[in-house]
Amino acid sequence: GSFDGAKEALTKGIANGFLWEKFTTKPHVDSGVMRRVGEIPTPWPCFVIAVRNEIIEAHGPKLKAMLEVLGGVCKDFKTDAASPAYVAQEYKLKPEDAAEWFKTVEWSCSTEQPA
Repeated sequence: GSFDGAKEALTKGIANGFLWEKFTTKPHVDSGVMRRVGEIPTPWPCFVIAVRNEIIEAHGPKLKAMLEVLGGVCKDFKTDAASPAYVAQEYKLKPEDAAEWFKTVEWSCSTEQPA
């Protein structure tokens, strides 16, 4: 489900808890709507790009070009001093929370494709 669904389920007593990313929930914790009771670090990346084999076979060059564009945007975003402020505004975080999140993110901007 969605974050809004989880929030609604908590406030209506339908759910007792849920697992979500701590910085995106922080404004709701700060406002008292939710309470963070723990953290579970995960060993996996939060985003991956996956396609079927037939897509690679049919659109390999386009896929490679798309990944190169994404890699460039990733590199620009991770090095742009204005990025934490953008994250704060976009996700309604306090600037200091967005800056802390930004420091903890491990960026993989590689465009290499596994064999």
